[in-house]
Amino acid sequence: GCVALSNAWQPVKNNQTLRRCMEYAATFDLTMFVNAQDASLASGACVHEGAVATRLGLPSIPEAAETIAVVTHILLAEQTGIRLHFSQISSGISAKLIGEAQQRGLAVTADVAIHQLLLTEGNIDQYNSLSHCMPPLRSVSDRQSLRSALTAGTFQAITSDHRPHENAAKARPFVETEPGIAGIETLLPLSLRLVDEGVLSLPAMVKCLTAGPDSVLGQSSKGLMVGEKADVVVFGTENTWQLEAAALISSGKNTPFLGETMKGAVAATIQGGALKYEA
Repeated sequence: GCVALSNAWQPVKNNQTLRRCMEYAATFDLTMFVNAQDASLASGACVHEGAVATRLGLPSIPEAAETIAVVTHILLAEQTGIRLHFSQISSGISAKLIGEAQQRGLAVTADVAIHQLLLTEGNIDQYNSLSHCMPPLRSVSDRQSLRSALTAGTFQAITSDHRPHENAAKARPFVETEPGIAGIETLLPLSLRLVDEGVLSLPAMVKCLTAGPDSVLGQSSKGLMVGEKADVVVFGTENTWQLEAAALISSGKNTPFLGETMKGAVAATIQGGALKYEA
């Protein structure tokens, strides 16, 4: 049955309506997934409010667009007792607010997209539309704060935030391009960069891609228990390869990591005890 609900990137604008939704969700023990963004502050904009946006002359989204939404949802969650999950957090202040809510004992979880942990607003320089994403890439300070929050356990999951687009969607003037990065095929090697850079241990990284997401939905991770049907991904951590558009299976090749050397790759996928993929 249904285990969660969300309005994704179409936020509920009326807080009374939002509170009622939370009350109903709490009654049925559902988790509410939230993409935290104040629509009025983000309307018509496409990048983080900062020096890069000013230099490029691009309409920008202030950090407050996210933090205001985070605070609102946390306060209402505290009143209603709902389980609340924040998706694709991008700002350091938001991570701090979520961590404080968790310390108060609220049932609040969160995830962060892998590109937010590796890139910054500087990656949109030269109007690089492959780095146009939503929420926008933010400052170096924000990236460091997100990494620190990940290490501290504020984030239960790392996501690909996979949003594939055809080439034409990224070939227009920056403001008119579609936001999003195709990320599912690079999630593993990019997450392994966090291990190499000392942000996470290998077991902690694996947890953020497996048991962590399970815990958000209150599901018990099967792990490798004897007698359970095997849902297993076998991967190597040392093999290197070049990320080329032609090698991507996804019809969307829109990633700013094209041309970079990747380290680590999936060797096999087993689902329900059956081999589904082998490199």
